[in-house]
Amino acid sequence: MRHMEEVSVRAYDCGKLIIRAHPLDAERAALWSIAPLCHVIQLPRGVRADSAQALMTLHGQLYVRVNDV
Repeated sequence: MRHMEEVSVRAYDCGKLIIRAHPLDAERAALWSIAPLCHVIQLPRGVRADSAQALMTLHGQLYVRVNDV
């Protein structure tokens, strides 16, 4: 996710994760064909949403950890 300004991760008790990211600069994003993204991931089981943790590395990798119910 090159040049993304804000990345948010939301977890829901039903096992759904929503990951959203928005480009830092709209003009530059258009030049590099970078668009805002929204990924919805449905996990096979419910989770404890209050246990969700997300970590973005310096290399742009996103790690998400949630505990099951």
